[in-house]
Amino acid sequence: MAGNNPIVGGNGGDIFSAYGPSKSPVHTIDAWGDHGFDWATAFYIVKGVQLTFADGVKSAVFGTASGDHQSFTFNNGEKVKEMTIHASGRVDRIEITTNQSRSFAIGGSGGVPFSCHVGNGILLGFEGRSAGDVDAIGAAFQT
Repeated sequence: MAGNNPIVGGNGGDIFSAYGPSKSPVHTIDAWGDHGFDWATAFYIVKGVQLTFADGVKSAVFGTASGDHQSFTFNNGEKVKEMTIHASGRVDRIEITTNQSRSFAIGGSGGVPFSCHVGNGILLGFEGRSAGDVDAIGAAFQT
């Protein structure tokens, strides 16, 4: 479990945990989408993710910082209203809609959708598995 959500996706890669010091909330999500590694080359998926926390600390890049890059920075007071992760053997897509009617999406059209429990809407981090791609991911929110 990643906080209040299961980790969804495949079993490949190494375990990762991306949280800020003292549970500082996520300020910016950087993510990359491209064709997968190994057996997933036919699929457009989430290749890598990196978080920047409200205190300015950056996580490592989990997966690979290659392909199409998308970045999303939360405004002051902005919270996640809905988050859906599409996954099967890898993480196919991450979608976020906020309480300020803004949205963020990275990845392709495959995978099984999983609607995340967003708590009070403050994203604290991700847990999952990654190597050349993001194999699995779960989102942790403040409750």
